[in-house]
Amino acid sequence: MPKVRVYYDGSGAIVGIEHRPDETYDDSNAAAYEGKTVTWNVVESAELDVASAAPGGSRNASSEPSVVVSGDARDQSADRPALDAHLADVGNPHHATAAQVGALASNGGTVAGDVTVTGNVSLRGGSALFGTPNDSQTGFGNLQKKNVTLFLTGATQATVGTGAQAVLMIWPVRVGVTGLHIISSTGGVDSMTVGGTARFTGPKIGYVAHTFVNASGRILHTGDVVKLKASGAVRFHGDRNLMAIPEVTLADQAADPLVIGIVCQEATPAPDEPDRRSDPGDPTSIPDGGELFVVTLGTFAHCKADATEAPIQVAIC
Repeated sequence: MPKVRVYYDGSGAIVGIEHRPDETYDDSNAAAYEGKTVTWNVVESAELDVASAAPGGSRNASSEPSVVVSGDARDQSADRPALDAHLADVGNPHHATAAQVGALASNGGTVAGDVTVTGNVSLRGGSALFGTPNDSQTGFGNLQKKNVTLFLTGATQATVGTGAQAVLMIWPVRVGVTGLHIISSTGGVDSMTVGGTARFTGPKIGYVAHTFVNASGRILHTGDVVKLKASGAVRFHGDRNLMAIPEVTLADQAADPLVIGIVCQEATPAPDEPDRRSDPGDPTSIPDGGELFVVTLGTFAHCKADATEAPIQVAIC
């Protein structure tokens, strides 16, 4: 039985086969495998199913050494083109699924972590849910240290009326669904601020209040009837400073034409003004010099009046 010398690399893979019919062996051909682990073994060729082989192993058409493995007598030289074709195949040759590689499938799924999108996001033919499917309430959350929870801007969004462009349109199409519900803010701040003109095409429910300054020299309370202070100082605020903030004092006589309304509460600070309140936790007391909201139109639950001299009569202003 002819014998062959088999050369192995460091991983144990065969890197060369040397066949000598005269069965005399030396290390003269070891230089051909310089740089590899010159580990060799003399085995019967039948163990490798090799009848004959040129020094260094037989060569295939691509000049790569061909190796015949034990057992199945398969010529591995055909494996290299198959491997090259496999490496060049970018069409998912292993048929791996998105779940197996930790990706999101094209037909949808759940992302458990944060997602940052630097481009545009389009939603077509579906709906967006912010929160979790089991939440009874969902909403937009804000990042830490951000002043605005949700900011919408644009000039080519939905249109209303005669075609005027709108950044946001609220259209409650379900029966019994409120179009917009704003819950009262905590901490003594405004629940909503509108800059510019606000237009209502239907009824506005509730009373109307304006901002004044307490110039009574005493603490005013919710329900106090106040009047404009003669020769009082006036400052202005709002868009183009068109809104006056006059001074008021406690009403002290009947049928006074300077009576302006009933104290509602201490005024909340405007977005572009400092908070001058002495005790934000108690809006029912307004110190001298503080700003206050006075109900000037509509119905209000509180009104303090002295009825010891005569009964109070309802007046129409």
